[in-house]
Amino acid sequence: PVTAAPMVLQPVELADMVCGPPGDGSASDFNFRETFHITEDSDFQDVHELRDAFWEVVDTMMVQEKWGLLLFITGVRRLPPPKTELMAIELQYMPPEARAGSNRSASASDAAQSLLGRVPCAHTCDNVLEVPDYWTALVTEAGFDPKRGLPASAKLMGDLRQKLRKHLRDKLLLAIANAQGYGLDGISSSMG
Repeated sequence: PVTAAPMVLQPVELADMVCGPPGDGSASDFNFRETFHITEDSDFQDVHELRDAFWEVVDTMMVQEKWGLLLFITGVRRLPPPKTELMAIELQYMPPEARAGSNRSASASDAAQSLLGRVPCAHTCDNVLEVPDYWTALVTEAGFDPKRGLPASAKLMGDLRQKLRKHLRDKLLLAIANAQGYGLDGISSSMG
């Protein structure tokens, strides 16, 4: 019988096989939904305006911003082989009394302002991104009770959706600007 000789790999080659090739975010564009197996929790899916705005913002990010978001969510600047890793998008938990539009909050306006001040949060070990419910906060801030219905004016709804996209983009970019990652991206260059 013929046996194959064992394959001898250099550390850098093994790291690339296991972790994917290093990415520096300078050239190659990618799509999160084509790269990761994306799951969304039901709370995030139920806020259609937020979900739609999220994907519109992410899909229209500049290449370097996408690489920054990758670092923020995963802790590294390496793309996995397509569809081999999960990424979860969830609605950030808020206690009932702190939710915008809650009857138990001291002031719906105060709760909305508090929520609008929050930044998305990532759990890098599990590739989880938690997004605050900016939509409900913006609707509440505009003087509407999200549980009783949305504004009937198409112009007001359009203005709220545009404000949501801008706010969501600004908060994601703030999170990206403050992401540090694990520091594992330099490992392959130091192994050489």
